[in-house]
Amino acid sequence: MEKVWPIYCAFSALAYIACATLVVSRREEFSRLTAGYARFLLAPWKAATFILAAGFLTVIAPYTGDPTWDHLDALFMSVLTYLTAPWALGAIIRAGKRLGPLWLAAPAICIWHFSASLSYDVYILVTMKIYPPTWATNMIASSYLYGMAGLMWNVDWTRSRGLHLAFSRPDWPKAAEDTDAIKALYLAGPIALVVGFAVVYVFFIM
Repeated sequence: MEKVWPIYCAFSALAYIACATLVVSRREEFSRLTAGYARFLLAPWKAATFILAAGFLTVIAPYTGDPTWDHLDALFMSVLTYLTAPWALGAIIRAGKRLGPLWLAAPAICIWHFSASLSYDVYILVTMKIYPPTWATNMIASSYLYGMAGLMWNVDWTRSRGLHLAFSRPDWPKAAEDTDAIKALYLAGPIALVVGFAVVYVFFIM
């Protein structure tokens, strides 16, 4: 692993540059495809569940037995997950189902990778002067939690469609006008419990 991580980081950097170049070259289309995301993300129930989850992870981080976890990396990874996971997951699934442009999956994957994995690796490298030997397993575990969080914050209920995943709507990521947060939580709640159990299992049982 000592010989692998520099190659892995170099490849990641090249992928990020390529994705950034792609977004800049299609900036007008990208802007149109992401219009309304801020309002979608700042729905009160989503903001409230983010605050609860981020607070929990930030508080317990130093007590997990993992010396690479502290208050700061738990907090910034929680923030990155909230800001990007709903969009990244939705963009990838929509591209796979031909509901959105295929090219948009590339920046979504890069954002997912940075938020769930490389940001943590670089933080440890800078603060502890070592590249975390668990970077590969952390990438898998964090990606699972990131994906589940993205799924949870895409849950919606509207009078016209009932309970559904928001990224299945043609106008996603715009927020629906007739959404009902309480009914959306019928599905989002169980997903949150699954994520919570996974966090406890990974950090305290494994």
